[in-house]
Amino acid sequence: KLVTGVQTCALPISLARLAALLDAVDDGILLIGPDGAVLSRNRALGDLLPAAHLGPTTGVGEWLTAVEPMFESSEALRRVFAEARRAPEAFPGALLHQYWPVERDLRITSAPVQPAGGASGAVLIAISDVSEAIAGNRAKDEMLALVGHELKTPLTAILGYADLLLT
Repeated sequence: KLVTGVQTCALPISLARLAALLDAVDDGILLIGPDGAVLSRNRALGDLLPAAHLGPTTGVGEWLTAVEPMFESSEALRRVFAEARRAPEAFPGALLHQYWPVERDLRITSAPVQPAGGASGAVLIAISDVSEAIAGNRAKDEMLALVGHELKTPLTAILGYADLLLT
């Protein structure tokens, strides 16, 4: 059984099917157990963070140590993961800048995993590449600034001529 919000539903799904489903997702997925052990991760996580290919008994601390050199701030990375693991509800997310192997912006979000029987303390962390969205937003801001400037210049002249005509 899986608890989603206030609804409980039974999911007849095998672990192999679940792994295949997670591997089809473009976002990196990391499942961390209550003891800090990395319980599961998908293919996309390895694509986003190549050093994350560690053994099956890897703890989150060891995993973070392996991926820290890829980020602008290792302290920020550890802080975000600590906040995500402590959050009693879904963690809305934080942006981190990755420098290696590809320079990109990543959004890290999380949600606690609560089986129907009670609180497990496990947390599901999703890592998404949001570089294109940020670049698009930046381009939009630049275009609006340019259009505003281009419209302002002729309007200033028109207002000046209109003021001369009125006086």
